Amino acid sequence: MNNLKVILILTLIGIVLTALCYTLPGWMLFENSKTMQNVQFGLWYYRVCLEDKVCDTLSVRDAVEKYIISDVSHNNDEEEKVVINLMYAAFVVYQIEMTLSLVSGMIGLAVCYKIFKQGQQQQQQGSYSFHRYLRTLVAIGLVANLIAAVLVLLPMGRFANELWHYYQFHTVLEIQFGFPYALLLGGIGGVCFSISTLLLIFGLIRQQYQGEVISMQLTTQQIPMMIIQTGAVADQTERRYYPISEPPPCYPPPNYHEDQGNPTQDQAPMLPQKQKI
Repeated sequence: MNNLKVILILTLIGIVLTALCYTLPGWMLFENSKTMQNVQFGLWYYRVCLEDKVCDTLSVRDAVEKYIISDVSHNNDEEEKVVINLMYAAFVVYQIEMTLSLVSGMIGLAVCYKIFKQGQQQQQQGSYSFHRYLRTLVAIGLVANLIAAVLVLLPMGRFANELWHYYQFHTVLEIQFGFPYALLLGGIGGVCFSISTLLLIFGLIRQQYQGEVISMQLTTQQIPMMIIQTGAVADQTERRYYPISEPPPCYPPPNYHEDQGNPTQDQAPMLPQKQKI
């Protein structure tokens, strides 16, 4: 139960951090000392603040058209327009990956909560069985958390690499860059998804191993004896199981008395003598 709680908490933390990375404009921050513009770049929108603290919030597409493509149009540089459009198309891929990651994480959270409730019910009943339905839930939660982890960590790594090259390219300009806190939040969320995935894998392997050990113990330590008659009536029979380490008990035949023998049973006939050939 403790491992289930840890998995559930890690999955919840991963979803919260991924949602913050999904919504906050902290993917790239910079300030131009000449124009005194403070730009906050998010997954879905730009936020541009001027020196007089007047801020303008635009979607990514509108911001690209207003601040980038319009400037390029004055120079009539068609090649640069194509490059900018390709950059925007690549950014749409980030949006799709992060959306799928958030959806997959929610599915993993729902499945992990279902597994946790199943474990609580079995603990209250005093028995625990790793049946097929529970194994299916664990497998679904494992795959969902794994997809969420991959779809968070890959975009974070790619964008951080591009951001680093962008920083190196613009060191000669009078631009001060801020810390991309949204990438940090997304990276920690991906790590939480990864740890919960590993715990689910270890739990699945451990429960499978324990199930095989229990099955082996049942088949090697207990063997069914033949159906024996326990009463005077032939219908009074039962099947009993005894450990191999203990010898099975011996039961006398029905109507047997130690001092009188067995009067109801006829004496067996003598075996014929062996004939000479």
